[in-house]
Amino acid sequence: REPTSGPEGQRIRAAFASGCRLPPSEERALFEADRRRHVAERIAPALSRGDSVLTDRYHHCTAAYQGTSNGEARAIVLANEA
Repeated sequence: REPTSGPEGQRIRAAFASGCRLPPSEERALFEADRRRHVAERIAPALSRGDSVLTDRYHHCTAAYQGTSNGEARAIVLANEA
């Protein structure tokens, strides 16, 4: 589930629930931080154990969601692939 229930994900969800849209740069930074935490705490350990990991909505969704409004889709993808 994205965003996750971690601190960054909770901030994103709280903003959405309140009807307030975060500034695009802040929202993007929170999504990226949320993913980094998720990879470090959940995905990487699972892969290290040899578990299969299936994700469906990830940085491509952010690129589609945020990148269309400000033309930064490619930058979003590249930042997340790093």
